[in-house]
Amino acid sequence: METDNLNPLFSYLIWFVIFLSLFHIPYLWAGNLTKKQWKYVDYAWLFIGLLSIISLSGEIRQDRADVAENLAFSRVATMHELFVSFYVNEPPTYFCRIFVKRNMSPSNFDKVQKEFDKACEWSLSFANVFMKSTLPNYENVSWDQFNPPNLDEPILKESLMGMKRQLSYYIAAVDDLQSVREAKVPTTAEMIFIFMWPYFFVLAVALRIAKTTGEIRLER
Repeated sequence: METDNLNPLFSYLIWFVIFLSLFHIPYLWAGNLTKKQWKYVDYAWLFIGLLSIISLSGEIRQDRADVAENLAFSRVATMHELFVSFYVNEPPTYFCRIFVKRNMSPSNFDKVQKEFDKACEWSLSFANVFMKSTLPNYENVSWDQFNPPNLDEPILKESLMGMKRQLSYYIAAVDDLQSVREAKVPTTAEMIFIFMWPYFFVLAVALRIAKTTGEIRLER
C-alpha cells in the first residue's frame, strides 16, 4: 500500500482500519475464542503496546537531542562572538603600543618595543586567520595552530595568557557541540523503532478492540 505521500495521521488511521478489519474477519464465520483464550490476547496487545512506548522513547530522545544541540550551538556562537569582540573587532591595544623613549626610559627599552611590535604584527595576522578558520560553521581550532610568539615581557605574556584562556572557552563549547551531535545520531535499531512506534500503537488498539468484540459475543 502506497502511503508515502499521505498525511501521517491519515496513514496511521488507514492502518488502524486494516488491522481492525483483519482481527474482525473471523467473526464473519461465527468464529471466536474462549474466555480463557481471550485472556491470553491481553498479553499480546499489552506487549505490542509496550513496544510502542519503548519505540516512542527513541523519538523523544531525538527531540531532546535537538534541543540540546540548539543550546550547545547557541553557546558556541556566544563564545565566538565574545572572543571576536575582545581580540578581533577591537583595535589590538593589548599588543600594539608605540612608546616614546626618554631619559628615564629603562635600559631595555628597545627590546621591549621590539617585543610589542612582534606581538602587534602577530595579533593583526591572528585576527584574519581566526575568522577564516572558524567561520562560517564555527569550526574547532587550537591555540598552537596560530603560532603564538615567544615573548619575555611580563605584560605581553599575561595578555597572551588571557587571550588563550578566552579562546579555550570557545574550544570547549565547540567540543561540547560535537559531543551532542555525535550522541544525537540514532542507531539503526532506534531508527526502526522510531518509524514503527505508531504502527505498534494502532495494532495494539485494534487488537484490544477486537478482544472486546469477542468478549461481547461470548456473553450473547
